[in-house]
Amino acid sequence: MFGREEGLNALRDSHERIFIEWLGFSLKQKFEDVDNYLAELEEPHKAVNHWLGSKLFNSYVPGEAHSLERDLYMHDLEALLETIKNAAVPGPTA
Repeated sequence: MFGREEGLNALRDSHERIFIEWLGFSLKQKFEDVDNYLAELEEPHKAVNHWLGSKLFNSYVPGEAHSLERDLYMHDLEALLETIKNAAVPGPTA
């Protein structure tokens, strides 16, 4: 249906649109989005630890994103991943 360049442009445009849409979500919606994604993985805790350690999610930002958009994305996603990581760690027993 598309040539190579048209296909790449369509993917880039879709990525940018979804990125901006995700930035507009409330923190609760972002948490649910990330949590739903992680629920589909075999070992979600390993993915969370890997993402936090490698900051791999930084590479998911579209190239056209403004620095404030990038900062908001990084801040929110890192905070959500830390929240999920800390919730998965059993607390001390009394």
